[in-house]
Amino acid sequence: MAECVARHAPSLLTVDLSGIDKPEYAGAMTDWWYNHKTGEVEEGAQSLGSDRDGPYATREDAARAPEIAAERARKWAAEENSD
Repeated sequence: MAECVARHAPSLLTVDLSGIDKPEYAGAMTDWWYNHKTGEVEEGAQSLGSDRDGPYATREDAARAPEIAAERARKWAAEENSD
């Protein structure tokens, strides 16, 4: 049974992504993440998803993640209050 799974497993991992829209930064070599638990910027997804925000296109954007989140929260609050 294990031989059967090992022999067929590669075909299970083949996915056609040609019809999926990608973010404008998708061609970048690295995604950057902000770890809000440690306050550090990470190159690539290194920590638990629940501990990080991103991905961001650049290290600089990832470093600004708390500021970006605060700006978005203010914008969403203003939109809710205007209704």
